[in-house]
Amino acid sequence: MTKFRILLTIIVCTALGACQDDPIKENEKFSSKTVIVYMAAENSLSGVVQGDLAEMTRGTAQLSPGQQIVVFLDDTKRPRLYRIDRNGIQQLREYNEDFCSTDSTRMEDVLTDIFTAYPANNYGLVLWSHGSGWSPAASSARTTQPRSFGIDNEQNTYSNSGKEMEITTLSHILSHHPHTDFIMFDACLMQSIEVAYELKDVTDYIIGSPAETPGPGAPYHTVIPSMFQSPTDVAGIVNNYFSYYETSYGMLISAIRTDRTERLATLTRQHLTPRCNDRMTLSTEDVQAYYAFHRTTGYKPEFFDMNGIMHRYLPEEEYDAWHTALEEAVPFRRATPTWLTSFTAVDNRVRDLSLYSGITMFIPNEKYISPDLNKALHAYKWYKAAGWDTTGW
Repeated sequence: MTKFRILLTIIVCTALGACQDDPIKENEKFSSKTVIVYMAAENSLSGVVQGDLAEMTRGTAQLSPGQQIVVFLDDTKRPRLYRIDRNGIQQLREYNEDFCSTDSTRMEDVLTDIFTAYPANNYGLVLWSHGSGWSPAASSARTTQPRSFGIDNEQNTYSNSGKEMEITTLSHILSHHPHTDFIMFDACLMQSIEVAYELKDVTDYIIGSPAETPGPGAPYHTVIPSMFQSPTDVAGIVNNYFSYYETSYGMLISAIRTDRTERLATLTRQHLTPRCNDRMTLSTEDVQAYYAFHRTTGYKPEFFDMNGIMHRYLPEEEYDAWHTALEEAVPFRRATPTWLTSFTAVDNRVRDLSLYSGITMFIPNEKYISPDLNKALHAYKWYKAAGWDTTGW
């Protein structure tokens, strides 16, 4: 073979390799709206991945030209990237090496690649994995209970023992990228005021559950059309997700409007936290909780209903003003009388549906010393915004 033919072969092979990585033509990459789905699935949820991809493919069949989903998937195989639109699903890339999807540098790199390669007028983001709100994350395979967002066991197995991501870290990463219309947490226990306030500057709405979510996750074939409405049909996402599980697993879900969380912080600082001065502990007896501080749950906080706390402690006039702010900050919320839980220690009944707010709040307590959840709260913007820093906690 001549040098010229060898050179030509190298050029052609290189071009084909590039096309294999990203076969989208340049003028097809720009989208009116792109929804990114970040699936940290190297854990016990790996088995439901294919079902969700099939649902996404069904849902996108209803979309218009110029609307697309880009999926990053890290399950028990090497990480991969997919594009799904009305024409179906195609694999864009399989990464050359396995890596940890809950590592901050890796998530930063993946999101940078997606936002750069698939620009759009508007974006949505789905964060898919295990989760447990703002509570401290494990930095390695030291725990078997999921905390914060995501688990990557770094062994390509179904184990839930692995590295997780702090919400403060997630907020920092997302601050480097385009603002999104919404973030939907397809993960348990993410609808807390601590999470919402931390992410208020990177998205317009946060959609998720204050309790555990059904194992199969969101019914993507029913919620995707609402994600691509202009403006985003947030109520539609909430209602369709809820309706799918209403008569089976049970479902608690809400949407938080992040630009209205500042008012909640102001009124909480004004009316609630002064009742906790000098490290006073508020009793949470009879207040709705969505989890349990228990050995079997990894000693995570109870996740108390924010409205339940305020209804118990505020006089009527103060409560009415606060509740008005709540209605503005959580405009869409749905709940069944019970939900499916994985833990016998969790009381999975909604005691009073009229008090259900769709958003939870941590209440400091001396019992939270191992792990020290009171101290962990200090890292969150909510700690100062709500006045907890003035109470001794």
